[in-house]
Amino acid sequence: MIKKIFIFALVFLTSILFSTPSVAFKVRTTSDGKIIKWFTNNVRFYVNPSSFPEILQASISAMQTWTNAPSKFSYQYSGVGYYSYGILDRVNVITYGIINDQ
Repeated sequence: MIKKIFIFALVFLTSILFSTPSVAFKVRTTSDGKIIKWFTNNVRFYVNPSSFPEILQASISAMQTWTNAPSKFSYQYSGVGYYSYGILDRVNVITYGIINDQ
């Protein structure tokens, strides 16, 4: 029993030490410090499944859950879009990958 607890603790600590940090979102501001935000409550979004194909249906389901929640926002799936992160193109895209700070 002690051996199982030790192995579990070792695996757990190793996974924490060698895992990559995750970031849910990053608040962006304009050059004069104003927070960038949507001008509408009806938000269109695309999904870029190139880095992780399984995100397509999961992302659509998740955004539908947010639409169904008591909120002023409505999220509309607009299709697959192979857009990149960090381009100021006014496109909302769900993608997965490493975000490099600029």
